[in-house]
Amino acid sequence: MASTLLHQRLSEAAKAGDIDGLYFVLHEDSYILKVIDQNPFTDTPLHVAVTAGQACFVEEITNLKPSFTRKLNPSGYSPLHLAAANGHVEIVKQLLKVDSSLGELQGREKRSPLHCAAMAGNMEALDELIYKCPNSLKKLTIRKETALHLAVKHGQLETVKALLRWIKELRMERLLGKKDREGNTVLHLATSLRQYETVNLLCNGCKVKRAANVNAKNNHGSTALDLVDSVRHLDEPLEVPVQKISNILHKAGSMPACVNVNMDKLISPSSPTKQPRLAIYHRQRIFHYFNFKVREDISLDLRNTLMVILVLIATVTFEVGIDPPGGNWQEDSIDGQYIAGDPIWMSKDRVGYYIFTVVNFVGFVMSSVMIFRLVEGYPFSGPVQVAQSLLVFTYVWASPCLPYTNNVKYIILVALIPIAVVALHWINRKPKHLY
Repeated sequence: MASTLLHQRLSEAAKAGDIDGLYFVLHEDSYILKVIDQNPFTDTPLHVAVTAGQACFVEEITNLKPSFTRKLNPSGYSPLHLAAANGHVEIVKQLLKVDSSLGELQGREKRSPLHCAAMAGNMEALDELIYKCPNSLKKLTIRKETALHLAVKHGQLETVKALLRWIKELRMERLLGKKDREGNTVLHLATSLRQYETVNLLCNGCKVKRAANVNAKNNHGSTALDLVDSVRHLDEPLEVPVQKISNILHKAGSMPACVNVNMDKLISPSSPTKQPRLAIYHRQRIFHYFNFKVREDISLDLRNTLMVILVLIATVTFEVGIDPPGGNWQEDSIDGQYIAGDPIWMSKDRVGYYIFTVVNFVGFVMSSVMIFRLVEGYPFSGPVQVAQSLLVFTYVWASPCLPYTNNVKYIILVALIPIAVVALHWINRKPKHLY
């Protein structure tokens, strides 16, 4: 009974933002926060304070018990979910300051705080979440919905505009072609809900239009244009918004599903419509070991583990590349066969040394590329990528395989810069078609 009263007093203190009341309760029972923390699903004082918008109390309780920030209440929401849904921007900032990865925390129906902000149309909270945690844009609900799907479903036009601006800025246009569990893209939803402005936004701009894929089919085999007629009865007049949507889709090159099928048959009448599963599996196996794409649903713990392994590989290959087995000559030879700094191995077995160097360099570059991909979208990713690029440059410049003539090295360096730029562009390329 006494414990129940203490919990009630603690909740009242959280709701009122009474920090002194918090410490009065702690003075009577110093283990009360620990007991609450042991409950897997509960409304902690932090949940209560967040809902009430008590920013000072939130900062105090997170300082005492940071683990509360990851607690889900019986409804399946963390404190950050509640702050985003209620539009408490200052609290959102405070919680992200404690741990920026909270922006990727998924609760009820695998919704992230960004999903909650998008559904509620809380623009400032949405901007803060994406700014501190860009990868939250990639999170999907159990229905495979992105934040953009949910914003469209809940009729949040301004939120849709804000999300599209962020998607363009972060070069995540591929998200526009994501399909939910019913196979609907954002364009499907906007069309079926007669959201003329959203359809117009998705069909304007070459890059956005291509990513939105105006001829994508849902699980019922319908394109966005097919859904224009499905939202009205045949005997009804074509309403102005529907007519506008139809005109926009036609202008963007959208076609009915039946036309798409006929066009496919005309282009390749002898080719099967679907590849056998076994053929697809074999093709995927061939390229499996050369896939540099980081899965969107990869957990933070697995990402950290991979990072440790890759840093270890990069460190070892860099060290061995600069200081190969056998060491280097310390002085120039009298007959000029080698100079100080040349690897002894290269002087004894040039072919074997070159094979070793190439294999080691490939391992170093592959680990560096994966480090690039793993840190992408996280805080300080830019400086880390620049530092890794400079490390690759140092490796290449110090390699004994290159001639020691400065002019030759400068020429090679000038040639490598455009190659590196093209390679990075290829690694980060966007797919032309999203299905």
